Amino acid sequence: MLDLSKLEADQMTINRVPTNMKTLMTDLSKIFQFKAKEKKIPLELHLPSEMPSLMVDPLRLKQVVINLMGNAIKFTKAGGIDVFMAFTPISESAGSLEFSVKDTGVGISDEFKKKLFRPFEREASDKIRGDSVIEGTGLGLSISKRLVNQMGGEITLESEKDAGSAFIVVIPDVEISRLAPPSAVRAEKPSGSGSHAFSGRAVIVDDIVMNLNILSAVLRKLGIDHAAFSSPREAMAYIEREKPPI
Repeated sequence: MLDLSKLEADQMTINRVPTNMKTLMTDLSKIFQFKAKEKKIPLELHLPSEMPSLMVDPLRLKQVVINLMGNAIKFTKAGGIDVFMAFTPISESAGSLEFSVKDTGVGISDEFKKKLFRPFEREASDKIRGDSVIEGTGLGLSISKRLVNQMGGEITLESEKDAGSAFIVVIPDVEISRLAPPSAVRAEKPSGSGSHAFSGRAVIVDDIVMNLNILSAVLRKLGIDHAAFSSPREAMAYIEREKPPI
């Protein structure tokens, strides 16, 4: 909710730093492998053999990828999930970054596609998985789309009901970093000195325990202090009571 408020108020800052995208995607894939194995569905990561270090915001990109991978696992009962990433140079100093998450899950109806990226929108559970209830706040895709837009990119959807979905993110004109070789930059480097340091406390909200655990694991790897809550009301009560440096 805090991210959505900042994005709506145009207060979200994108901090571009040299980032090893292959490391970033590999680490996120490892985090989701446990849940994929638990559901007995393969999660395959497809990366280019070579890729330069790029000037991106690793925290915001992780936020987008976590949401897309989490949704793919949540809505896929059989088949599998494939995550692709590619970088196409357009000059010596920049290129187009593309990544996609494709699943063989329940798919999305034509009716719901029109409002998929709106805040708090969720497809009715009886249209998704029989009598099962699909949890979620309906904020993840809305925030992801706005983050991608803030980074100068676009997120698109290809989906058929009962035939799976593919979310495709394209960010054009991404600068190639000349400050360090790709192998020397770790996307999950703990915050410390530098322009991308985070000195406050992150507050994360999700009513799905799996998502909270994943987000907490990512933030721990980044060395970021955080508090996790299962509802916006609990989070706001905590913020009003503790007044943490968010």
